Amino acid sequence: MQETRKKGGILPVLYICLILWLCGLALIGGAYKSKKESEAIKSQDNRATAYITGVSEYEVYDEDGDLRDVRDIYIAYELHGEAYK
Repeated sequence: MQETRKKGGILPVLYICLILWLCGLALIGGAYKSKKESEAIKSQDNRATAYITGVSEYEVYDEDGDLRDVRDIYIAYELHGEAYK
């Protein structure tokens, strides 16, 4: 009687688990870095006062053919002596 062997084995499962583990570490590291950068920006306490310089309203049709209102709001502010719009 011939013995039948299963294809594959535990090695492919271990490779997949290792890849998933590395992806998880990369995601956690990215989130940690993003949080640290956000805290650094907030700690600088840069503040600016913005002014609304204009508002334009119009109607557009969306993908379903429904009419909807759209507003473009324009602001101006100054930060570190530079004016932005």
